Amino acid sequence: QLWANEAIKSGYADAYALLADIYLFNADPYFKSYYVEAKELATTAVNKGSMRGKISLATALIAPLSGEVDYQQAMVLLEEATQA
Repeated sequence: QLWANEAIKSGYADAYALLADIYLFNADPYFKSYYVEAKELATTAVNKGSMRGKISLATALIAPLSGEVDYQQAMVLLEEATQA
C-alpha cells in the first residue's frame, strides 16, 4: 500500500489499480468508503491507460459496496482487457 501511494505521486497508472485492488480485497465491508475509493482509483487507472485498471474497475463495478453496480460495463472492460 505504501509503494502504491508513492507511485501514485509519480502518476504511475498501474499504481492506482494496485491500490484499488488492495482496498477491494482487503477492506472490511464495514468501511464502505474503501470500496467507493477503490472504484475512483480504478477509474483513474483506466483513464490513465492502465490495462490492469480495467480489471480493477470491472471488479469494483460488481461490488455493491462501491456504489451502483454495472455488470454490462464490467463485462465490456473485461473483454477489452482480454483483447490486449
